[in-house]
Amino acid sequence: MRLTLPTLGALLVLAGAGCRPTAPNPDSASDIPPDTLTPQPAVVPPADTSAPSKEVELRTDKTHYRAGAPVTLTFVNKSASSFAFNPCPRVIERQVARLGGRDWVAVQEPPRMCTMEAWILKAHETRTAPTKLSDTLASGRIRIVVALSKEGQTAPPGGVRAISPVLTIDP
Repeated sequence: MRLTLPTLGALLVLAGAGCRPTAPNPDSASDIPPDTLTPQPAVVPPADTSAPSKEVELRTDKTHYRAGAPVTLTFVNKSASSFAFNPCPRVIERQVARLGGRDWVAVQEPPRMCTMEAWILKAHETRTAPTKLSDTLASGRIRIVVALSKEGQTAPPGGVRAISPVLTIDP
């Protein structure tokens, strides 16, 4: 598969959005001893209020989990397009009661170290990816959201958000 330069640039931004090391000299990462790299907290984007993508379905291996549990994500591409994504900077959203109904809010999680690699989901392909829930995740109803970039498109509406079914975090 050939990626264009704008698509590759967008993928690197997407993949690196979740984690960035702190360095005393940003011009020369090779001068930094590996044990001094510190993960930075992920920027929590606003909750996604849109419906799950019709192009990419996100499934999980279970419907009930405990905090700290591993989760297997399954991405099912129902379209003729290819997508790039990285499962590491995924977002967990919690369902909360609001005046007039329920809403989803992004959960602030401890920092995770992520690689800046783009996973390719080819047309009509199914892929699995591991992730882990935070050890501090409180019980309740959550969902997992993963951003994907459509091949050949570098900005919305070229991106989609795969949203898992509602999951329960047990006490």
